[in-house]
Amino acid sequence: MDMPPIADNNLISPQNSTMGVVLSGGAGSRFGGLDKGLQLYNGKHLIQAVLESLQPQVHDVMMCINRNEDQYRRFELISVYDEGSDYEGPLAGIVSAIKYIEENDKLSHIDSMLLSSCDSPALPNNHVAKLADSLSNGGCLSAVVHDGERVQNLHTLIHRQIWPSILSFYSIGGRAMHRWHKEVGSAKVDFSTQADCFLNINSLEDLI
Repeated sequence: MDMPPIADNNLISPQNSTMGVVLSGGAGSRFGGLDKGLQLYNGKHLIQAVLESLQPQVHDVMMCINRNEDQYRRFELISVYDEGSDYEGPLAGIVSAIKYIEENDKLSHIDSMLLSSCDSPALPNNHVAKLADSLSNGGCLSAVVHDGERVQNLHTLIHRQIWPSILSFYSIGGRAMHRWHKEVGSAKVDFSTQADCFLNINSLEDLI
C-alpha cells in the first residue's frame, strides 16, 4: 500500500467538519446473539450513551448497523448497513460510512470521521479535540486512542485524505483494524489518565 500524504496543520475542525461514526454491527456473540448497541446500561441503550458523548464534539453522528433498523430509527440519525452480507467486523461498517459520506453532496464539507464502538458508554468530553490536535500537530492523517496499556483500535480519528486506503485495504480482504493502523502509521494518542472512559461492555454480566 502506498503511504498517504503528510497532513497539513489545522486540517481538523471537529465541530464543523467531523462526522462521528458509531459502529454497532457486531454479531453479539458474547451477548447470546443480541444486538449489543440496543442493550440497556444504566437505564440507556448502550449506543445512546455513546451518541450523547459524541454529539457535542462533532458536526453530526451516524450509526453503522446490520439489523434492527426499526429500533435504531428512534435515534433519528443517519444509519447505514455494514458492507457485505455477513458479520465481517468493524471495517465493513467503516467502508459503508465512507461511501455514504462520499456519495452525498450535503456532506462534502466533512473532512474527517471519528470512529467509536457502541460498547464504550463513558467516552471523555475531550475525546475528539485531543485526537484532532494530534493530527494537526503531528503530520499524520489518522490518530488512535492508547489507554496506557493498549491501543483502542476502534476509537480513531481519520482524515478524508486517507479514506481511500481503508477502501483499498478492505477490497483486498483486510478486516483487522490494527493491521490498517500499522500500515498507515496512525499516531497513538495518550489517554492513560482517562483509561476508564474506554472500558468496553463485553458481556451481559457487564451490563449489571
